[in-house]
Amino acid sequence: MSLFKQLLPLEQVLISIREHFPGPGPLTMEDVNPLEALGRVLARKVVAPHDLPGFRRATVDGYAVRAADVARARDGEPVYLKLRGEVVMGQLPGFTLAAGEAAVIPTGGAVPPGADVVVMLEHTNLYPGEVEILKGAAQGTNIIEANDDVCQGQMVFAPHMFVRPEHVGFLCAMGVQRIPVKAPLRAVVFSTGDEIVPWHQTLAMGQVRDANGPMLAAALTGDGCQATYGGILSDDLEIVKKALKDSVERADIILISGGSSVGKGDVTAAAIQSLGPPGVLVHGVAIKPGKPTIIGKSHGGVPVLGMPGNPVSAQVIYKLIVRSILHRLLTGKDMPPQGTIAAILDRSLKGPSGRSEYVRVRLEQRADKFYAVPVLGESGLLSTLALADGIIMIPLNVVGLEAGEVVEVTPLGQGLS
Repeated sequence: MSLFKQLLPLEQVLISIREHFPGPGPLTMEDVNPLEALGRVLARKVVAPHDLPGFRRATVDGYAVRAADVARARDGEPVYLKLRGEVVMGQLPGFTLAAGEAAVIPTGGAVPPGADVVVMLEHTNLYPGEVEILKGAAQGTNIIEANDDVCQGQMVFAPHMFVRPEHVGFLCAMGVQRIPVKAPLRAVVFSTGDEIVPWHQTLAMGQVRDANGPMLAAALTGDGCQATYGGILSDDLEIVKKALKDSVERADIILISGGSSVGKGDVTAAAIQSLGPPGVLVHGVAIKPGKPTIIGKSHGGVPVLGMPGNPVSAQVIYKLIVRSILHRLLTGKDMPPQGTIAAILDRSLKGPSGRSEYVRVRLEQRADKFYAVPVLGESGLLSTLALADGIIMIPLNVVGLEAGEVVEVTPLGQGLS
């Protein structure tokens, strides 16, 4: 098959991903408790089992009163109310306020029946048996109603959303015991190359230890997948075809590192094509590093990606493309824009030729400003990736970026959600 005849811009690649991976696959579901749900994807909607907070509560320290009793209170014309009692935290008041009465109440305390406003402590003076109100307040001021947070039966979380720490807190506040989440995506990672040996093996001249396979497996694990490192395959078409065929039935996504470029050992595209239509969808991406990237889809719908052999290229492609596919497999939605850090470029960078370019940078804080310091080197140099905190993009057809410009740094450690 023809190789790299037409490099696709990243934007077009993402459109292709949207078209060929339109929604979540038939993933199994499991029930977990809220503390186990962080980073997981909801399989069904979550409905509030009851009103929250469930009782009327004060938002300030002060006095629970009737709005009608304090309506005329103002500077120089205070109102005096009889002290009826005190609200105890964690208990419902055992009394009802009548006209002309007030009750001491702490922040979070239950508002007693009869009261419809809480006057802040700063606007009062306490005397034996009574309280002086210096400033009135409208009905409902400084009170959270029983269902202000959420109403019983209300949908609070929609299907296909990632659970964040704030969601965990909300679920616990509602007393939700178990929630349905999607099972983790099953990922299989292979490395290819006759020169590649396991990471723990002593090197002979001309050999290199496998870094890409373990790195990609670790990235997938960090993104919540059940990642299996399948080891190293030789540059033999039949061997690679068999490995992919054996894996496609037990995986939701497969990454194969190396063998995607142009050369006699380039067998990945042919092996992906052997899995049946639609086969290879993208063969070459117009970005640097990351050009020799293959995106394929097996007859059964499993995405199979030929990742660049250079580790920097592989990590950039993982961040820009693989995570987009993972997000669509789990949620059926495009990957949301990732947060960036504004930083001052430390040195000028020359613009790319024919491809958008992603440059590794290290973030340094100097006084109260962040600086992006380029970490330069070929895409085969792992140290440049290990030393980097993020990447910046030099767009296609831009002459370059000048030192002192403000650039947007995308952190390398960001996840799917």
